Amino acid sequence: MLPVHVLLVGESLDLFRRLRAPLEAEGMDVSLGSAGPSPGILLARAGPDLLIAEFPGRHSRIEAWRRAIESFRMRRPLAVLAIAPRILSVDEQRILDEIADLGVLRRRPPWEEIVARVEDWYADQTPCLKAG
Repeated sequence: MLPVHVLLVGESLDLFRRLRAPLEAEGMDVSLGSAGPSPGILLARAGPDLLIAEFPGRHSRIEAWRRAIESFRMRRPLAVLAIAPRILSVDEQRILDEIADLGVLRRRPPWEEIVARVEDWYADQTPCLKAG
């Protein structure tokens, strides 16, 4: 297995703690991050290949994440799976649709659904990761 770094960010740490073991069993390096004040600093420090994030429902925070993700992607690839814990405004939904290339999951999705999406992404990326 190739080392892939997954960064899990959100408010429901219980869900993310349950995701850690199955992702690590797939050979991925998993770290937990806080949805603190600076998404850009968090991404720069963690250097993930994949971000699974529970995005807060405030437009300004989602916009801050969008800017940080776009900036990070200028330097290296980053796949994003978004979790939206509440109903989003049209603008918030549009932003998440733009940045979440692995999709936007609603509410509290079953951890098995998240793991399945990550496994599909990983299977698709394996030839690229071996070449690169």
